[in-house]
Amino acid sequence: MATPNSRNQHFWRDPALPFVELRRVADGHAVCYERHSHDTFSIGTVNGGFSTYWNRGKTHETQAGSVVILNPEDVHGCNPVKGADWCYDMLFVDPDWLLDLQIEIDADAAGKFAMFSDTLSHNPRLYGGLLDLADTLASADIDILGKETAMVSFFGDLHVELSQRGVLDGGIGAINDRKMARVGEYIRTHYAENISLDELASLVGYSRSYLVRAFKKTFGMTPYAYLINCRVQRARHALRRGEKIVDVALETGFADQAHFQRIFKRLMAATPRQYARAQAA
Repeated sequence: MATPNSRNQHFWRDPALPFVELRRVADGHAVCYERHSHDTFSIGTVNGGFSTYWNRGKTHETQAGSVVILNPEDVHGCNPVKGADWCYDMLFVDPDWLLDLQIEIDADAAGKFAMFSDTLSHNPRLYGGLLDLADTLASADIDILGKETAMVSFFGDLHVELSQRGVLDGGIGAINDRKMARVGEYIRTHYAENISLDELASLVGYSRSYLVRAFKKTFGMTPYAYLINCRVQRARHALRRGEKIVDVALETGFADQAHFQRIFKRLMAATPRQYARAQAA
């Protein structure tokens, strides 16, 4: 997979607004992802071209005007249609920040993060509002108050535009198999360690082969792929804090920096250095 030129994509973030990050991709024909998940709530607009979008076991084709919605830990994949252009904006929002807002507007699920039922929308108001929010965050002429106000306004309206439920099939907040939820939690807690398949199987009293099948059915990926994804997500936070790439690689359980860079690029469609160098507009 070719790595997109850094001129064609931009990560926006600001220390004053640590709960949100914006990724803008102007030319995404080389941006390809393996299936992965985020520990954030993610929502984005397709601004041009076409892509395939897989989430909760279903594949959709997106185009300009599409809005993709990802609950925290939704396993998904987004890739350009072969031969087609693709440009998009994607917002990554801290679920704790969004939960606080849900509680304020009485949209939470009994004090817990209320998952969104929708995975894809073509609502023009939602699309236009998200475009405006991305432009506001990326603008050097708008101060922190203006950006935070725009965040609260958009995400308050979002809960009116989209369907919500406290429990969803296919999302980590609604895993029906409690044993697999326990395995997932164990991996997220011990992601930097050398976890064995025997260890995971004995945790829930399953054979190794049955565990792999059950986990993949529940999460959409194998336990190993889930572990690697957890490591990349933890690495992403460490890079945002300004930690050195070589230190991040070792602290998150990778064998060395070269291995870390290959895996990070596969899941994030950007190198660790490209991601770490992002600064506020």
